Amino acid sequence: MKDWPDMEREDTRQSGTGAPVIDAAGSRRGYRRLARIYDWLAVPWLTNGLRREAVARLELRRGYSVLDLGCGTGLSFPFLVDAVGPDGRVVGADLSPDQLARARERAAVAGWENVSLVEANAEELSLDGQFDGILSSYTHDIMTSPLAVERAVAHLKPRGRFVALGFVRPTGWRAPLNLAFVIFYKVLRVPVNWDAETSHRPWTNLERALGRVSVKERLLGTWYRAAGTKAVAGDGPESRAS
Repeated sequence: MKDWPDMEREDTRQSGTGAPVIDAAGSRRGYRRLARIYDWLAVPWLTNGLRREAVARLELRRGYSVLDLGCGTGLSFPFLVDAVGPDGRVVGADLSPDQLARARERAAVAGWENVSLVEANAEELSLDGQFDGILSSYTHDIMTSPLAVERAVAHLKPRGRFVALGFVRPTGWRAPLNLAFVIFYKVLRVPVNWDAETSHRPWTNLERALGRVSVKERLLGTWYRAAGTKAVAGDGPESRAS
């Protein structure tokens, strides 16, 4: 890995309108315990295909810059690096130093010199420059935080793509599946804002920020992928989601 020069400059140090909801200290404690086994818990045999699909929806090109927000141990890095090529940039941001240590090791072993890492709380995100795309996968607290999503979108270039991938709180006849998620998070002892009003539609804040997103649900409606484009003046609603 290596440090990259500043990207295209624009003021991304905006004050958000939402109140903080992420338990940063609790998350750091939780992932300190889980970092060693996180890759196993992420069931890559099941999720890698979903990650690959999500990266494809970013519509990245060679030489593009992409932010992996809440990158964890870097499980999405292989797909992102492949998409932007050796001349592109992949920046992974996460609030857990233990997760980032694993991500750093992954990048070093793979020899990805165009990957850099930043320790940051998404609700306090303040990076130099903007990105052609942003991926946020399995980051429930980030996506259910209006402040975090607002700050992330501020780091997205005009007509840049934002794709989120994660869990949905089941409703209706699927509601009993909720218990599995509750037990899962309690056993892991990682604070997750699962009771948030937006947990039934975790893409709500992204939809508000971008104006429109396309959503695809998977696995009995317990997982979702949301994708949208940061519009510029004159863009119609059809150009914001695809």
